[in-house]
Amino acid sequence: MPVIIRGKTLCHACRHPIGEGELIVSFSPFVTNAADPLHQFNDAVFHTSCFERLVLAQTARATYDAVRSAAEHRTCVACESPITSPDEWFGAGILSSDPSSTLARYNGLQLHRSCLGDWDGLSEFVSDLESAKQSGELRGPAVDNLLDELRSRLPQSAAR
Repeated sequence: MPVIIRGKTLCHACRHPIGEGELIVSFSPFVTNAADPLHQFNDAVFHTSCFERLVLAQTARATYDAVRSAAEHRTCVACESPITSPDEWFGAGILSSDPSSTLARYNGLQLHRSCLGDWDGLSEFVSDLESAKQSGELRGPAVDNLLDELRSRLPQSAAR
């Protein structure tokens, strides 16, 4: 969650301070892709009235709620076992809010870090991410970190 200091923290929409007693809406980081329209909600706080006027408000809320719900029931797609250790958790976050994007099928992807190298979909996932990054559909430091970790888990014959 964003750090909120009443009277100092600015609303992400109107850029005015969040005052004492004002109702707010806030989001933890949940969109990995800085090119996605929902990225503006990452680690952000809004006056409730400002948030409700935003075109993507309901989409952001629904997506965020789905991510949080999935996080409560972390299951590895490779071994289908629960992910109980935070240190073992790997999550892709939201890569695209566009359901027609190739990246959308990876939204909310969760694995044990120890399963990454054995996951059958790893090479295709890395390839899809690299293609999207090259096209400009995918960008940002979180994407770079994600790709670095994934590339480090590729079998040596598949690593680029």
